[in-house]
Amino acid sequence: MSLSWELQDNNRVCISGELTRNTVPQFWQERSQWLQQDSLTIDLAGLEHVDTAGVALLIEIKRCLNGSQDALKFENANQQLRDIAAVSGVGSLLSLS
Repeated sequence: MSLSWELQDNNRVCISGELTRNTVPQFWQERSQWLQQDSLTIDLAGLEHVDTAGVALLIEIKRCLNGSQDALKFENANQQLRDIAAVSGVGSLLSLS
């Protein structure tokens, strides 16, 4: 499986596919295309599989946006992502919805 993403005109990045150790490096290399926004909503509805590398990527995105609650929103996180974040102790840090 692969990962695809689309930057929509309302500062929304829609991610679909797998966010895993195999797909995170390429997604991170393409960050300059979408991480330059003042505020960003990342729609995770299309994720089919995620692992701890994917969770680490989400934490790094948050760090890059200076941790501002208003600057970054994660939406439509699936149960697998919520479970990994909870077990890892970062569920509240990511504020997944």
